[in-house]
Amino acid sequence: MKLLVFFSNNMSLEDWSKSGILSRELKFYNEIIKKGAEVTFITYGDQNDKKMEKELGGIKVKPYYEKIYKPKNKYIRFIVNLFLPFFFKKLIKSSDLLKANQVWGALSAVLAMKIYKKPLLVRVGWDLSINEEGWNIKKFKRFF
Repeated sequence: MKLLVFFSNNMSLEDWSKSGILSRELKFYNEIIKKGAEVTFITYGDQNDKKMEKELGGIKVKPYYEKIYKPKNKYIRFIVNLFLPFFFKKLIKSSDLLKANQVWGALSAVLAMKIYKKPLLVRVGWDLSINEEGWNIKKFKRFF
């Protein structure tokens, strides 16, 4: 089985490492690799994420911003991120299962699922609709 994992919107392996969650997040994927699965991460990182690949125990890394410019403006970056399913067309088509790591980061994965007719597994993570009260979350973000 080929599992393709879409990182949360604008999240990189480097971000996982800096926040201290890298080893925790890798445990699940390393276990399924032991059972014969191939795992590939699509991250919103750059060549720094690719350099980390050798430390991941067989997980392949495809950073979206390794070969294209990462816009500084978050609204432009949001639009650029919508093109991710087309940028990784061959990889997505060759995968058996798509997985999104959080609902907020699932938009590219949902687009890929719809375009390429692939099954999608979404890990909810932090539920925005439950946690919106008291967090001052903008209406635009709540809408999506």
